[in-house]
Amino acid sequence: MIAGGLAVALVGFSEGYGAASAFAGKYGDRLDNNQGFIAFGASNLGAGLTTLDALPAIVLGVIVSLVLLIYRVSFPNTAELRRDRETGSFENQALHEDAERLPRLAVYRFEAPLIYATDRWPSRHVPLRRAHQPTGSGGDRGCSTGMRCCTSRMNGLTDAPPPRVTTRSWTLRRPRPQVFERSPRMKTPPIVSPQAWEAARQELLVREKELTRARDALAAERRRMPWLAVDKAYQFDGPDGRASLLDLFDGRRQLIVYRAFYGPEVTTYAEGGSYPQRACVGCSFLADQVAHPAHLNARNTTLVFASRAPQAQIQALKARHGWEHIPWYTITDDFDTDFDVDEWHGTNAFVREGDRIFRTYFITARGDEQMGSTWNYLDITALGRQEAWEDSPEGYPQTPPYGWWNYHDAYSQGR
Repeated sequence: MIAGGLAVALVGFSEGYGAASAFAGKYGDRLDNNQGFIAFGASNLGAGLTTLDALPAIVLGVIVSLVLLIYRVSFPNTAELRRDRETGSFENQALHEDAERLPRLAVYRFEAPLIYATDRWPSRHVPLRRAHQPTGSGGDRGCSTGMRCCTSRMNGLTDAPPPRVTTRSWTLRRPRPQVFERSPRMKTPPIVSPQAWEAARQELLVREKELTRARDALAAERRRMPWLAVDKAYQFDGPDGRASLLDLFDGRRQLIVYRAFYGPEVTTYAEGGSYPQRACVGCSFLADQVAHPAHLNARNTTLVFASRAPQAQIQALKARHGWEHIPWYTITDDFDTDFDVDEWHGTNAFVREGDRIFRTYFITARGDEQMGSTWNYLDITALGRQEAWEDSPEGYPQTPPYGWWNYHDAYSQGR
């Protein structure tokens, strides 16, 4: 009995010491041999003091093992991982404060098996952990996903609702890290038959047509807006040198000027954007939507953009983004201040009678959302689309609809 007991004890000690050595070597730790032998002696002393027979001892051991397993599964030890800047591996952020947190990504390690009873544990607990972490740096407020949740200047700051969380895992240098990503929580409409869908569309179509007629009526009221004389002389820098406000008309009757924010004064960039490589992200969004100006030109209307940046940088920006079709000028005086676009974007419409210039309309804020389309630009001008069906003052130029349409490379100069 004594010899057998010693043999079992030595085998157990060898297995435990070998496993501890393997883990220590993998993670760069050192074993304390004294502590190992103390543990070995304590376990044998405890076994020697135990008076249980073999069967009750085995049953007790199984029960204790099950309790420990249930505890570990129910209350897993978790750690948020961040990427080490030098090695690229993921490390516990509590032990590596200088590790890098990945943007829009949270990586967690669960030191317990995820079984059918606990597969939803990450979804229930991780958003709460994230929500109680410190807010982001600078002026941004933190949210449960660690992402910025502020809207535009017009809407101010708003807290984003906690998102649902989905998980996936892959093999790293440490066991099973879990990645949590945003997943939209959608309450979708009902699925119906083709007949029910068509009935719903016809019902909504009535309101769609009402909106179209209301939009046409509003454009008719714009054409009856009083005009404001522009008596001050303004100068711009253009690709061909100095230009006056009258020069910007390019010989046409109407002029639309969009104040695009591109210059050292701009602060509204998307992540990674900066001057002079980028313009304001909202202004850039609009520039991407601008239709070919030949269609406006055919209606005796010129569209230009104006910014504070010098021409060399404007031309480089246009080439980078494919905006060569947009005439773009540099503001050199008080034009932006006098026409309400010194601090915020906006679109001004002008008309000329000979050499006299008049301001006819102005939109800003969400009004600029609709800009880019030829029709929407024409609808804010003094002369409108200039088609026979429009409700315009007497004597305004009008032609039959459709007849003036053409391919953008087949128009005449439209003057």
